[in-house]
Amino acid sequence: DIGRRALKKYPSLKKFHRFVMQETAEANFYRQEAVSMVPPMFMDVQHDSYVLDMCAAPGSKTSQLMELMGAAALAAGQPVSGLVVANDLEFRRCEVLVSNTQRMSKMMPHLIIINHEGRMIPNIYLDQKRVEFDRVLCDASCSGDGTLRKSPDLWRKWTPRLGTNQHKIQTKLLDKSMMICKVGGKIVYSTCSMNPVEDEAVVLACLLRAEGRFELCDTTGAVPNLKWSPGMYTWPVMLNNGQVVTTAAELPFQEKKHVLPTCFAPADPEVARRLHLERCMRFLPHHQNTGGFFVAVLRKVSKDPDPEFIARVTGTPAAVAVPSGPADGEVPQGAPSPTEEEMDKGKEEDADAAAVPKPKGNPKFQRDSLCDYLVPIPQEIQDDLRGKFGQLEAFPFDQIYHRKRGGTKKLYFVSKAVAQVLDAMEESQKWRIVGSGVRIFEKSGPKMAEEYRIAHEGLEAIYPFMPQQRIVDMSHADVVRVLQHPYRNMYFNDFDGAESKAAFDVVRAQGGGPLIVRCREGVLGRDRLLLSAKILGYTLYTFCHKEETPLVLHRLGIEPPEPPPPAQRPEGADQGADATGAAEAEDATPEDGQPLKRLRVSE
Repeated sequence: DIGRRALKKYPSLKKFHRFVMQETAEANFYRQEAVSMVPPMFMDVQHDSYVLDMCAAPGSKTSQLMELMGAAALAAGQPVSGLVVANDLEFRRCEVLVSNTQRMSKMMPHLIIINHEGRMIPNIYLDQKRVEFDRVLCDASCSGDGTLRKSPDLWRKWTPRLGTNQHKIQTKLLDKSMMICKVGGKIVYSTCSMNPVEDEAVVLACLLRAEGRFELCDTTGAVPNLKWSPGMYTWPVMLNNGQVVTTAAELPFQEKKHVLPTCFAPADPEVARRLHLERCMRFLPHHQNTGGFFVAVLRKVSKDPDPEFIARVTGTPAAVAVPSGPADGEVPQGAPSPTEEEMDKGKEEDADAAAVPKPKGNPKFQRDSLCDYLVPIPQEIQDDLRGKFGQLEAFPFDQIYHRKRGGTKKLYFVSKAVAQVLDAMEESQKWRIVGSGVRIFEKSGPKMAEEYRIAHEGLEAIYPFMPQQRIVDMSHADVVRVLQHPYRNMYFNDFDGAESKAAFDVVRAQGGGPLIVRCREGVLGRDRLLLSAKILGYTLYTFCHKEETPLVLHRLGIEPPEPPPPAQRPEGADQGADATGAAEAEDATPEDGQPLKRLRVSE
């Protein structure tokens, strides 16, 4: 049990720290707060689920959802036919999200990353029907007071108003989740706050507005040995001056714009009991030696509201129990809400976005010029690929996409479900797409005559379709020698294995070109290692990026040489604080790279 700063600090842990960084880069494991892994565990993701992660960055829960979907497909003996849409409001966090999820290359064809405010995500229409999600993870931004143990700076920054200010945003996020969840689907609402204003109050307000469409799920026994406390029926509200009030009528006038009526517990605790707020889960630090966390699992049981729901729950007529006009921050039921109308018209986010620190530079430039639609490749490029990879008859070339403004130098492979959604997004012209799919083909440099080659990231996607004569087995020693070459290539006569030479002769007799190098010897934790390569003349060129080469060598059991101690380094080797900072930036993990300006769910 050791913190990440201590892991970097002590020389005795240096080798272990390097091991952790390498395994993290290869997506073998992902470091995060243990309790942060709980929400996806209650989502029951299946191989054909359409999943939305509303507040996804930096990507730990998104990666977990993708892994759960892949595991469900393996257990069912079926291919993955669902998809995951990961959204975040801040573009810089979306970049971290892309970096952290692209390690899972096998599942990347089933992922779409978008950049929208959660409550303003546009609708997707396929065959004139709105797409609804089977599972929605609403991991809402919050005050973060459950992370006080690992975030000591919160002790001086925290104020009661942090929670009441977040309440309005959280209710809108959960309302939006309810709008786009299909009947029978599940929503998991979670925060890393212990403040009931951000937890039970949000769930209560949204359940009442849903008018019987949703119910809280009983999760007892769903995850064995997991400890939690039940949700609360009553709670007070603390104002910023420390005053404690229990009803909206007690609010001073100047506080009414900060504290909404929905922040308060119901006057009659029976209302909370009838809605089963005890089914909410409060994970306290002493339960499992974790941070504080709140999770509520909701199921959509009906598409239409129950006209008797309000009267049955509150014991009063619906006309009395529900105000005719919504309070500030509320979404009226019975008619399309203003929020949904704005989404259908593609309007920009309103002033609530001011609650999030604005990134430097022109935000419109960041949103519009760095986001791009993905569209199918033109027919002439399909024909070109079929000519170069003509033996891939079964490969779905119609699922290869490229960035609309980014050109066709890099091509991405997406699943069939993702392809349909990308086409619908491009048609609506309301989306800010950060990325999707796995890069499968890219054009080489001028020395390669600008021909398409297999990208290293897309090897797993194309490998099942590759003809056997284009897959060359190489010995462990030969692969290591190629990768340790400064330019990662090798002349045929330098190979030690006779089988490798014979296989390359077969490929060269076919005119050379792209191939996959396979190594089955000495690969740590896996049965094989794949490399993208190409034969030109009598030389084998491998296309493993310089930054990825140490990771590939690590999988082959070859560790990079230890750097010399500081006292033995030649002059000029250490560039001072800048070099140290750069090295730490290279070592930055998703946990290290979290922005500190916005308080949100701990990842």
